[in-house]
Formats: sequence, structure tokens, C-alpha cells
Amino acid sequence: EASLLPSSVFDMSTVLTIFPLTPSADGSLINMRVLAPVGYVWVPHEAGGWLGEVPGQSCEFCQLIVVPEVQQQNELILPNLVMRMGERYGFQVRVRIPERPPTRSTNSFYLE
Repeated sequence: EASLLPSSVFDMSTVLTIFPLTPSADGSLINMRVLAPVGYVWVPHEAGGWLGEVPGQSCEFCQLIVVPEVQQQNELILPNLVMRMGERYGFQVRVRIPERPPTRSTNSFYLE
């Protein structure tokens, strides 16, 4: 029986959901950065690699319209986001998970 889990054998990625995001500024441009543990690789440009909302969770008009940037493999940058206070935003993005957990850094994600 084959496993449906992501695997380095097939160079597969998985979808990571980040929700809820509740902004503290209303309508101003912000830049967001998501740092993954060392060894993780963001792949938002793959087919189905980026969705600027969380289906069934984000409000009707809360889609994040942005082109994600990956300058370092484990650093996802979302430039020039516009969000409104009082709404709940989120997104889904593809990431490749390393076979072994990092030993020289924390195994945590950071949102800045």
C-alpha cells in the first residue's frame, strides 16, 4: 500500500495553512515574512502552490492578492499586503519538508 505522505523520493511537497491572521493596521501596506525551519523549502510557484485565502474560513472579500517571494529557501515574503481590521485572513502555501528535522536550529515557524 502506497503512502500519500510527502516524500523526498518523489520530491513532493505539502500544503501549509496559516490562519487566522488578524491585522493591527487598517488598510495600510504591510510586508509579511514567514520563516520555516532550516531545510524546509517554500514552493509557492508550483501548480497549486499559493492560495491567498483559506476556503470556508476567510471572509468573502479577504483574499490576499500578492505574488509570494522566496529569496532564501526557508523564507517566504509576502510584500505589500493590504488587510482590514476586524477581518480574519489566511493563506495556503506549498512547502517541501526535509527528511530529517533540523538539529542546528529550532524546529519552529516564525511569522513577522
